[in-house]
Amino acid sequence: MNRNNKGQKVAVAISYDPEDVGTPKVLAAGLGDMARRILDLSRREHIYIHRNATLANLLARVPNGSDIPESAYRLIAELLVFLYATDERLAEKLAASKRKYLPSSNNSNV
Repeated sequence: MNRNNKGQKVAVAISYDPEDVGTPKVLAAGLGDMARRILDLSRREHIYIHRNATLANLLARVPNGSDIPESAYRLIAELLVFLYATDERLAEKLAASKRKYLPSSNNSNV
């Protein structure tokens, strides 16, 4: 969990739809107990948690539902590139594991 300069815990949830023309948005931001709730929900839903105190403190000041500020574009872009690459690798691993463990659909032993 990240902390702000006053030692408070801080967490921010962002959303990005690549089909949408807009920029990523801040879904939720909070300090203290709210930060813990955001992180707990993220863990329960298996949502990737990225730890970056500078980014969290910057985005925690953005109103919920608002676009991220231009000053955060580069950091968010780097994060999105990482997440998309991770998703692709995971999809490839899942496909390889299905090919390895699932019977081929062209086997007809009936």
